Amino acid sequence: MDHKPESETLRQRRKAQQDLMELKKAKQAGVTVEHTPYQDEIRPQGFVQKIAHWWYYYRVPFIGLLLVAGFAAFFCVQCAKNPNKDIRIAAFDYHYISEMHISGIQDSLSSVCPDFDGNGSALVEVINCTFEVGVSTAEQQQVKMQKLQSLVAVDTKTSLFITSADTWDYLNDLSDTGLLYAYHPFTKAFYETIDVVSDFPAPQNIGIAVKNIGGTLMEKNGEALEATRRAEIFLQALKDKGWIE
Repeated sequence: MDHKPESETLRQRRKAQQDLMELKKAKQAGVTVEHTPYQDEIRPQGFVQKIAHWWYYYRVPFIGLLLVAGFAAFFCVQCAKNPNKDIRIAAFDYHYISEMHISGIQDSLSSVCPDFDGNGSALVEVINCTFEVGVSTAEQQQVKMQKLQSLVAVDTKTSLFITSADTWDYLNDLSDTGLLYAYHPFTKAFYETIDVVSDFPAPQNIGIAVKNIGGTLMEKNGEALEATRRAEIFLQALKDKGWIE
């Protein structure tokens, strides 16, 4: 039977193991042995053997480098797909607004939003915290409420809320000074811009209000102050368009 030739790397490894065993035996016998490896024992011969030798000793850092490069590339792609938004809005209501309608609302609002960042495109992000009372499960309602509480308490970039008159009262009660300023219902002209085909009913009887950061920890936060400034300018743009009362 033909045997596959032993590679140079494996031969050197086996030779090193044999030398180590001899050194241990010599040490036990009290004999000092000095081993001087030959040049061909410590250097792989040929291109293939050099590649195999390099891979054996450097494969771990090489794979690590590839992983780091992969994560960096993924992060860059995500940043490119998710550019900074000019306005961030939280939508909260006891009547569920489908994600397709949320997307339609985003597109409509983005069309009148000023380009605050000056990057050539105005983008509005609407975070959906709506659920249907009596239909959504308790777990679904809890997830939406936790998201809402985070946007209210700690998110300095969320400066506007889309809600109904009933939930506007609820949100206002979350703060001693009133969480929201005046409520502005959307007009029929705005609803007509939401061109979405969905199995869920189109949103209705909703409006928008600016978040009140006065008397809170955010009132001196630069990011929150800038978000509020943008919200007031954006609200005026909606009024000029005839989309809110």
